[in-house]
Amino acid sequence: MRPISHVLRLSVMLTVPAAIHAQGPSMSFNAYAMRFTPTPVSDVETLPLLLRQPLSLRLDHVTVERALREITRRAAIDLSYSRSVVPVDRVVSVDVADQPVAEALRQVLQDTRVELWVATSGKMALVPIMDGTGAGGSISGRVTESRTGRPVAAARVALAGTRWWAATDDSGRYRIADVPAGRYTLSVRRIAYVEHTEVVVIGADQDITVNVTLELSVTPLDAVVVTGTIVATEQKELPNPISIVTGKELVDRGVTQINQLFRGEIPGVFTADFGDASHLVGAPVYVRGTTELFDLPTLKTYIDGVEIANSEFINEIDPAMIDHIEIIRGPQASTLYGAQAINGVMQIFTKKGALATPPHVTATIGAGALESPYATGDREEANIQASGGINELSYNVGTSFQHDGAWTRDYRRTAFSGFGGMSIQPKGSPLRVDLTARIGQQSVQTSGSVGLPQAMATGQLQLNQGDMVPHPSKATLPQQTLGIVASYTPASGWRHSLTLGYDRGADGNNQITQPAYVTPSDSFLFVYSTQTTRLTAAYHASVDTRLSDRVSTNFIVGADYWRYLYNGYTDYVANSDQGGLNTKGDTTGATVTIDRTHDYSTGVFTQARLGIDDALFVTAGVRADQSPSLPDDKHHRSINPRVGASYALDLKGVQAKLRAGYGSALKPADPGLKRGATFSSNYVQLPAPDLKPEEQTGWDAGVELYDRDRASLSVTRYDQTARNLIAVAFLAFDPVFVQQFQNVARVRNKGWELEGSLRLVKGLSMRATYSYVDSRVDSLGPNDQTGYTVGQSLLGVPHHTGALTLSERTSRVLLEAGVDYVGSSSNYDPVAAYHAANPRLGAPNYNSGLVTLPEAYRYTARAAFDLTPTLTLWGRVDNLTNVIVRDQGYFPVDQIGRQTVLGIRVR
Repeated sequence: MRPISHVLRLSVMLTVPAAIHAQGPSMSFNAYAMRFTPTPVSDVETLPLLLRQPLSLRLDHVTVERALREITRRAAIDLSYSRSVVPVDRVVSVDVADQPVAEALRQVLQDTRVELWVATSGKMALVPIMDGTGAGGSISGRVTESRTGRPVAAARVALAGTRWWAATDDSGRYRIADVPAGRYTLSVRRIAYVEHTEVVVIGADQDITVNVTLELSVTPLDAVVVTGTIVATEQKELPNPISIVTGKELVDRGVTQINQLFRGEIPGVFTADFGDASHLVGAPVYVRGTTELFDLPTLKTYIDGVEIANSEFINEIDPAMIDHIEIIRGPQASTLYGAQAINGVMQIFTKKGALATPPHVTATIGAGALESPYATGDREEANIQASGGINELSYNVGTSFQHDGAWTRDYRRTAFSGFGGMSIQPKGSPLRVDLTARIGQQSVQTSGSVGLPQAMATGQLQLNQGDMVPHPSKATLPQQTLGIVASYTPASGWRHSLTLGYDRGADGNNQITQPAYVTPSDSFLFVYSTQTTRLTAAYHASVDTRLSDRVSTNFIVGADYWRYLYNGYTDYVANSDQGGLNTKGDTTGATVTIDRTHDYSTGVFTQARLGIDDALFVTAGVRADQSPSLPDDKHHRSINPRVGASYALDLKGVQAKLRAGYGSALKPADPGLKRGATFSSNYVQLPAPDLKPEEQTGWDAGVELYDRDRASLSVTRYDQTARNLIAVAFLAFDPVFVQQFQNVARVRNKGWELEGSLRLVKGLSMRATYSYVDSRVDSLGPNDQTGYTVGQSLLGVPHHTGALTLSERTSRVLLEAGVDYVGSSSNYDPVAAYHAANPRLGAPNYNSGLVTLPEAYRYTARAAFDLTPTLTLWGRVDNLTNVIVRDQGYFPVDQIGRQTVLGIRVR
């Protein structure tokens, strides 16, 4: 053996940190140290005998921990290390045949920030590399698509195993500053792309450039999501289907309202096109059928972890602020997200800036026309954003504007939005703080006070026979969100998160209806105003552990709280919309009504996931909620479980995933439905204190297949039962109109969801979705007055929906043609329903006849051309055939036909 003063080498330079000598006799190491590089061991004679002994070992795709355990067992060496120093969960391969033990260690530990120290006693330890210099370098570059050369925005560029990372801006650029000198593994990850890794060496005071190209992937099994898991988790581990929509897809599709995604693009999810009426009724979302008979169904929605005040109004969220969207369908998400997640959950993640990057500005402007049977209006839209950051702070701020002109007489719609986000992470700190804020408002005028009657009198406005005259009105819809998320990661695999949030909305109704002047006495204003607010607080902790080389676990515990407040008032015969409420001229004693409702809920939950061989994953969780809206006989509590499993495998190059899950969720009855109320001297609502929550339980199962980037197919079957559905019962009509809300129905929701993609030729690809929904009444209570019969399909829910998109992409051109399909459905005739409910003589009839709404196809064309690397010309035409669709029997005058917009984008 060489003299003890000889410095060991393993094809690398060795260092002797003085800290080693200060650890006492029990840890007295000699001066031998070795670092692990990609260069194989060659100078065997310089090695200690224990590292020089021959070893034969072959391990494929195992963890570092398992590999070290096998090496130390077979070579009979004494090796110590800390899990906080060595990346034990990293996956490696070892292949040595009668080679030195040192070569096996090199294959396991190469490119890590550790080195091996050998004691005179023969004991060994893996310790952090100490460079002996405080000078830092930086790394910067650009991330682009491999096939088109387009920039990839919002990609996460990280130095694996460290705190240093950055996000790419809209031009694909990134910069990571103040990095200690050394060797690192650079990891670049973005949803819908294959992860890229490479080794980089950063010197002291050195600025290196690394440009990266990412391959598009139709294999999302390795994509990381948080919906349904709370913590970042690869999709292959999830027992339920997750739909992801990126911000780039929103831009390419020309989405101006989130609900435009639910016309067949997302399997199993449908929202009707309410046209002009959407500013009043929002965007109700039907997920795998329906769980509502009285209220409109919703998809529980979060913005950066903050639940919005009323998920019915997702059409108020500005798509320009969105980085990506994650959607889980069905009741399985309730374990983590609680009451009201009866249909599923949508999480919206906003854009963030990049650390240590100069300010970068992007802007989009467009203009075009809106057509209808009555007139052609104009549309203008624009947004501008700026992002960047310093070493410990990144930011993204922006504003958007949209204006729709008079496609019906005197119609106006103006929407603006301001949004911003900021991330703070002090240097060397495990604490990270993210802040989100947005403010916006839609202002709508449906007609002037006398404009509509004049237009009808002069023939400028022609209504079809039976069309209802729209009310002249003005409405504003303000919304605000403020959220803060603090994440603390004291050790690898151990994470804490605290979310505090506030959201305020107008609930779609800050409305003033002008006098119609149809009769001499019709000269009063109708003033209607509501406001909803929701406070959110949530905490969770998660721990990732590896029980053995084959078994891993994830364990989550958490608690959350929300408080909801609704305020509203109505003045039926106001003389003015300014000043105090009007009560003059009141002949019934109830021209003014004031309503205030509040609700709150506290929940605790836990969820565990067991992984075996990185292929089989079993998930189980349970949640307990307590709320005054829950039944008294259950002590105002509810318990909702969740179980599921997924199995990922490789079938001769085709990746596959089998999955199945079961869950239970509920929606407590609105306090306003449970209490009694007097609306006027002859209109009363009886209290219903025993009103049960609406509940849905059920399962889904499916298979996913991915042939690299050539083709994909996902098939899901589900069967869910919704119980205790609430409807209104009319108990008396004369002399007092009496109503009460009751649990009256059970509904069975069954169906299929199919989604697939295919690369036809180079640059040309196809994506298709199809959903079949069978939503039928399973049973009815004794006091049912809904008009349904057992076995009848639910109104407004089409059995068939789907979408097909063809895309041609080159380095500078994007061309897309698409069609979405909504099958026929039954619904009430709105004209007949209005007249039956408001008769001149006799009692009102609320069981008016049904009509069959025909199936509808909508065709779309989109194009974009990169004139320069920073300037893009774009255009889109929605509803090419200019058809008017009545999705749910709403008035045809509300609907828009063809929409054409052209614009410029600067980045």
